[in-house]
Amino acid sequence: MTRRFISALACTALLTGAAASAQDLEWVGAWGTGQQLVEERNELPEGFTDHVLLHQTVSPTLAGTRIRVRFSNEFGEGPLEIRAASVADATAAGSTGAVDGTTTTLTFSGAPGITIPPGAAWYSDPVDFAVTPFDDIAISLDLGETPERQTGHPGSRTTTWFNEAGGTITGEAGNQPRWYYIAGIEVLAAPDARSIAVIGDSITDGYGSTTDGNDRWTDFLARRLQANPETRDVSVLNMAFGGNCVTRDCLGPNVPSRIDRDVLAQPNVGYVIIFEGINDLGGLARSAPDDKEAHDALVHNLIASYEQLIARAHGHGIKVYGATITPFKGGDYYPFNANTEAARQQVNDWIRTSGKFDAVIDFDAALRDPDDPQRLRPAFDNDHLHPSVAGYEALANAVPLSLFE
Repeated sequence: MTRRFISALACTALLTGAAASAQDLEWVGAWGTGQQLVEERNELPEGFTDHVLLHQTVSPTLAGTRIRVRFSNEFGEGPLEIRAASVADATAAGSTGAVDGTTTTLTFSGAPGITIPPGAAWYSDPVDFAVTPFDDIAISLDLGETPERQTGHPGSRTTTWFNEAGGTITGEAGNQPRWYYIAGIEVLAAPDARSIAVIGDSITDGYGSTTDGNDRWTDFLARRLQANPETRDVSVLNMAFGGNCVTRDCLGPNVPSRIDRDVLAQPNVGYVIIFEGINDLGGLARSAPDDKEAHDALVHNLIASYEQLIARAHGHGIKVYGATITPFKGGDYYPFNANTEAARQQVNDWIRTSGKFDAVIDFDAALRDPDDPQRLRPAFDNDHLHPSVAGYEALANAVPLSLFE
């Protein structure tokens, strides 16, 4: 049985169960990633920034038979020229290959290409293309003029291939684990389908997960959702950045500045999980380890930021789930001290007991070592800050699916 026939059956079952007609279908994100100004060290190499071929793969989390792709030049300082674009079934995550007979050309208002102005995102025209959750999709771009600074997502944990335009993408082309200019894939789905937008940092972005393995905690969560008949109409959009902060700009835009683009602008988003704050705490541990007053001020500012995020999401009818901050004692990246740990506990106590969130997901309890709760459990520990792949699976298993039924 072919992949496309399986996908068609899955989508037919979804629509039949929802008693939806074609007119009832609505756009829902099946895959998405947060956009930022790519740091210089993560940009495409010099010589691959003007008229270049890009071949990128992504793993959607919701079924559909008609899609549109969102491209981003939101941090570009000049125009982004897409000369041609296509989607196909990828032979594997991070691969150069496409399954024969599946390549589908994308258009933009009927034209083969588009020039996206600086600061803008742009949808392709809708196109018939069957999507099955977790089967990888290849997005190929022929780019002409590109901005000097690039928009993208450095923490893709998925291989992107690039070559000079006029050539071909093969295993001898250049590659690196980044995404460039691709922001989302949306599918037409039944009207009760919803997405979960996850706001996070490197733990959610999947630091330490397997390149091309799709084993971030959000990937494990998406598989649990699809395996549960009551939640198969719920997708997961990983909108995390490695090094991201809540109260200030670190890597990627600070959380209050990006919630409009990364959450509120997503079509039919029903839920947001906020799992951030460890970089705010760790940064202060570096700069002012003995300054309790500064830590108290940070706790206040973190809580105030959470309250703002909750209010803005609730204003759009989105449920907000707060996740507790996980331990990081023993790591080299952030120094551990009593003030920082006390601040983490204060923030976690507020998340658990304030009643401001619609529900609490206790990631701290899921990962902490029972013998030393200030550390990660050894079986789930990668570097004392980030979980191992087993830890990522434990995070996903700590999320009650009943929150989305």
